[in-house]
Amino acid sequence: MAIDSNSYCAITDLERRVSDLLVGGVFTTGTRPTLAQAEQMIDDVAAEINNALLVAGFTAPIVLANDPFPFASAVSANGAGAAVKVMGVFPSESWDPNSPEPTRNRVGGFASELKNFLEKIEERKLVAGMSTTRTGTFIVGSSRDRKTGKLKTPVFTRDMQDYPGRVARADGTQ
Repeated sequence: MAIDSNSYCAITDLERRVSDLLVGGVFTTGTRPTLAQAEQMIDDVAAEINNALLVAGFTAPIVLANDPFPFASAVSANGAGAAVKVMGVFPSESWDPNSPEPTRNRVGGFASELKNFLEKIEERKLVAGMSTTRTGTFIVGSSRDRKTGKLKTPVFTRDMQDYPGRVARADGTQ
């Protein structure tokens, strides 16, 4: 299996975060999780990020050439989220049996990194390409009567503030 083109981080980014937990510091077919499972974890977290981007009205996935800084943040968040999933595979006792929860701070840090990025997306504090522009409400169709030239009530309005855009009759009827 290979990492999906919609994912942000590479397997080496994930290995850098959890290399101390892997024999030889790299994922292989013999590690737990395996290389294929780790790649799937990266894809799963990237899918969560891309879904959040789409819901917030951004273009997904973020493209390095168009938005280098948000892309770098996405790489970091993707790696952090995948690291949380990888560390969930290991029993905490495998590191230090004398410490009841030796990984809580580390896992919490990775989880917080992903959560902070997802909150930036939700709050639209990410400077990345938008799939819809913030232009307000559009009137669809002619706004003046052709015969009299007087302003007429539009039949439909389109609100671009809602994703993917709400279309409603202006007179409130269905």
